[in-house]
Amino acid sequence: MFPEMPRLVVGACLILVGVTACSSSDSTSGGASGQPTALTMINGEVPPGTPTSMISEVTLLDVTEDGRTTFIRRGTRAPDTRSPIHFHPSGGSTCVESGQMTLYLEGAEPLTAGAGECYWMPAGLPMSGYNSGDTDAVFIDSLTLPEGTSYFDAVEQVQPIPGHDGHSSP
Repeated sequence: MFPEMPRLVVGACLILVGVTACSSSDSTSGGASGQPTALTMINGEVPPGTPTSMISEVTLLDVTEDGRTTFIRRGTRAPDTRSPIHFHPSGGSTCVESGQMTLYLEGAEPLTAGAGECYWMPAGLPMSGYNSGDTDAVFIDSLTLPEGTSYFDAVEQVQPIPGHDGHSSP
């Protein structure tokens, strides 16, 4: 149904390229951004792990200039948890500092990145980042967005992390 996703390795950075199609049979329309408002599957399957907030997050940069906002944050995700299924209005990258993350992206095979590796998150496609390792994963998300745009449009509910207060963002 979807073309094979070529992978480009540049140094220690893994990048998905050539994503052009998106389809999901379990979504409903109606979101303010034009994206589906309910989605529980990517590529016809529920991604592994529990959709939760991160253990912690720190905004490293949030600067707007010439109508564009550059947003960079460091997050920590517990093992066997994932972000809720979501969309980004503009493409961005996730670079893993420690641990292991797997990107589940509509139209592509799962892509795993370990410490020192990055993956690309294209705009407008449903995705979820899953901590597929056995330790906390620490990573940095970097996006450049039109001014006033949310960096993250979740279309799935998060569940509490056992043993955590649940006050962090997805």
